[in-house]
Amino acid sequence: MTDKSSLNVSSIIEDHSISESEIEELLHIDDEYEYWEFQDISIDSGVFGELVDLGIVTKNSSGYSLAYSKELQSIVDDQNPASTDSTDQDAFLGYIYKPYFQKVSEIVSIYTLLLFVIFLAGGYLRFRNLGNDPFWVDEMWHIWAADGYISGNGFTLPGGKSYTRAWSTVTLPVSLVFWALQPTEAVARAPTAVTGSALIIVSYYFGREFLNKPAGLILSGLVAFDAWTLTWSQQVRMYTHVQLLFILTLILFYTWWSRDDLRLYSPYLYALIPVGVLGYQTHLSYLGVGGILAIFTCSVYLYNTYLSRWTSVTVNTTRYKKQQLLVVVFCAAGALMIIWKGIPDLLLGHTPAWYESSRGAGFYWEFLQERNFALYILPFWVGTLYLLYRDAAGRLLVLSFYLPFVVYGYIAEFIIPRYIFHLYPIYLLIAVSPIAVIVDRIDVENLVSRFRPTAEFPEWLVGRMSTESAVKVVACVLLILLLVSPSTALHTVDNRSHGLIDDRSDHKGPSQYLTGNVSEDDLIFSSSPILTRWYYDDVDYALKYTGVDTENLSGSILSHDPDEIESILKNKSGWIVIDHRYHWYAPDEIKKVVEENSIQVAEGWNGITIRYFGDVVTDENWEERAASTNGKVNTIDNHISLGRTTDGGAQETGEMIFEVNDPEHLRIRSFGQGERFVNVYGSTDGEEWEQLLTHDDGGWKTQEAELSGEYLYIRVRGGSPGNDLGGLVEYMLIR
Repeated sequence: MTDKSSLNVSSIIEDHSISESEIEELLHIDDEYEYWEFQDISIDSGVFGELVDLGIVTKNSSGYSLAYSKELQSIVDDQNPASTDSTDQDAFLGYIYKPYFQKVSEIVSIYTLLLFVIFLAGGYLRFRNLGNDPFWVDEMWHIWAADGYISGNGFTLPGGKSYTRAWSTVTLPVSLVFWALQPTEAVARAPTAVTGSALIIVSYYFGREFLNKPAGLILSGLVAFDAWTLTWSQQVRMYTHVQLLFILTLILFYTWWSRDDLRLYSPYLYALIPVGVLGYQTHLSYLGVGGILAIFTCSVYLYNTYLSRWTSVTVNTTRYKKQQLLVVVFCAAGALMIIWKGIPDLLLGHTPAWYESSRGAGFYWEFLQERNFALYILPFWVGTLYLLYRDAAGRLLVLSFYLPFVVYGYIAEFIIPRYIFHLYPIYLLIAVSPIAVIVDRIDVENLVSRFRPTAEFPEWLVGRMSTESAVKVVACVLLILLLVSPSTALHTVDNRSHGLIDDRSDHKGPSQYLTGNVSEDDLIFSSSPILTRWYYDDVDYALKYTGVDTENLSGSILSHDPDEIESILKNKSGWIVIDHRYHWYAPDEIKKVVEENSIQVAEGWNGITIRYFGDVVTDENWEERAASTNGKVNTIDNHISLGRTTDGGAQETGEMIFEVNDPEHLRIRSFGQGERFVNVYGSTDGEEWEQLLTHDDGGWKTQEAELSGEYLYIRVRGGSPGNDLGGLVEYMLIR
């Protein structure tokens, strides 16, 4: 090749009669693509061959590129001096903006600028309201393990069991931010939000490497504003991390394959090794990438074998041997993995004992259709066919989606949407591929010249910020806004607890409730102690459910015998925190014991109820508990009725008197409305009474009173002057 320092590009262009339009076409294609092919341009093959021979155009395994783009650009600029017919506005804009754009366009393209805007917007959404929602149960495994690590106990749970799943990508970063800052929801989720933000950038390079710049830009916008990707970018779980590592592996492998010719001493190969280790350690689903790359390599190797043996096509021998070696490496690695770990349970159709679902093979297709109907209904299928036809990169992309998708959808029986989350960017890229190709082929100048042959574009749009690039970027922005809504993403962050994940119970609120009500001798039961213990720090008993393997990790005493639970509830006092796991998994016999021996005293917090057992008066035991009664006291419709008559009397009341021993707290749920009232009094001698609570308005109401501890008697009196309905009491507890 000619030495660059001695090559006179201008004289060569002139000597070989290369036209200005041919130079502009070369500059355009080289600006749009890092590497390109001869079929991408319309220059005569003879002229093109001369340019290659002269070293103006260079070629490597990835394609062609210009070696003297600046020199060629200066030739075009010299032949096209600034027009003197520009409008005053264009002259002013050129004077103000051209120097600025010339400098900026030498550093970044308009694609990069828009990507930066998308990154900022997507990153903002991922950090917005990050700590608003309390932890949910799946997050707690990493939270407790991180807490154990910074406490010097390694990645362990409160029960002492080690938890090392995704320790390097999820738990360790949480440990570091806990150590540096404080253990809050926002702090714990920040590392995942950073990973989700990085995914936006990686998605752009993923689309650009496998297709083109518009594809990368559209994909980054979809990833930034899609509610599903946004949801998992705000949870202390590993699904965003494995998604990032999965597509990063595809980028590195294909770059190593196409640009670096499978060199052993390649930076792409060096980067693949730690990424692969992190991916394997993060989630089992990452292993699918090994099967994908193995099948891709084998198929190319077999095709080249066919070409070399049965056709006249000459195959690159060196590259062919490298592919052969890579096939051997993949096969050996797969065999060793099976010997070491065995066949994954997923491939054998195994499911967790707690899993019950009627989801069939078509569930994932239905789910993807619900996520974005516009992409699923036609573009995805057109994109699949186009990429299969297009080139090796396209076929690798299709294989990367369909192979694991078939495994998860048609072989595995454990069907959960998050298990295909790592495939979602690949699905989106396949779907946008036909659209991105159309955008990339926009030829603005030719299009405008058909209608206005004399039209001139502003001079200040130069270099990488050309008019054509600007139009393509605008098209990308419109497509992003058409396919996904940033306002919907904002609404999801602001109004949906835990995003698109089903609303999870809030154990933070109930723990605060317990803090203000629990007595020293009270016991605490929880249906999810791994959560309750984080916020309340003292759970005595965990309700054990058959087939569920996550309750033995909280350090609480397991209770699964109905007789044992009944004995505790009848002879002790305390509280039971019940969430959705109780309703899903608790056996009916345990539910019966709990409901017969406790009363519900509070509810809310995304489906949590709190029940109390112990010294409580209800419609079932008031006759046994009351030291004396006066007037009309009855049981009606599971309530205690005070002052209700059946003979038309209008002035009747009813009261119950209870002997107590220095109580500190009283809670009563009663009905008062208009003339119907319920009052509570305290006394030290049974003669003189001090009114503690009164209720005659608002219907059912729960009232509480802090007691001095000196009362020996409590009197509950109710009635309804003017009618015969009386007051009602659902329960009263005294501590």
